Amino acid sequence: MIRLNSGTAEVALKRLGLVFITVMGFALLVKLGLWQLSRGEEKLALMQQLEMQGQQQLSWTELLLQADADLAGTRLVTKVTSQPQQSLLLDNRTFEGKVGYQWLLPVEVAPGQPWLLLELGFVAAGNDRRVLPDLPEVADKLAIEGRLYRPGVNPLSSSLLEENLSGATRIQAVNFTELEAQLGQRILPWLVMVEEPAQLGFPRRWQPISLSPEKHQGYALQWFGLAIAWLVIAAILIRRSVCEPQTETGR
Repeated sequence: MIRLNSGTAEVALKRLGLVFITVMGFALLVKLGLWQLSRGEEKLALMQQLEMQGQQQLSWTELLLQADADLAGTRLVTKVTSQPQQSLLLDNRTFEGKVGYQWLLPVEVAPGQPWLLLELGFVAAGNDRRVLPDLPEVADKLAIEGRLYRPGVNPLSSSLLEENLSGATRIQAVNFTELEAQLGQRILPWLVMVEEPAQLGFPRRWQPISLSPEKHQGYALQWFGLAIAWLVIAAILIRRSVCEPQTETGR
């Protein structure tokens, strides 16, 4: 029976520890790379779906009948009555490197039916948060065309956290349940990014997907590159741990 002295056992344990850490780290980095590739494939499929749905057009009546379906990207054409006194400014938005708000305008399509929220673009914030930016006047009656989409999720809070200031209400998230309670109206759980009339509101861009499939593929390559680098560094460390005891023995 072969017995290892304490020094040899300690070296063996260190080597095993290095091998274990190497394998676990390599597996984790590869898994992250594969996850990014998977996300890229999901985004590509979603983009193709949005492109197909963007070729479809709904009337208001058709939207009411299909409100619970997946209609993201679908075009809506209807006439509305604006409610500018109920304007909402969604906080912490960015556009072309600037920080500000997203202007959401509640509108009525028909009496007794749910209201809609129109997205009218990005409004830059001023230096004083106590003062909201001025909003242009909006005609009472509008004929609009736009794309339907669901609002994003605020990772910090899903609550409205409304602040009623002069000219508009600042909110931190689009919470339809709380909005209905505040406005005293039913609201269809969709946002409409207005494309026509184009001059209405502020600059806006149809960007339903924050990260493109190409971005995810790039991140995947970075993770795979880190996995290879991790493997090379670990191999060097393990080789040194093997060579050092032999050198000491030969002295």
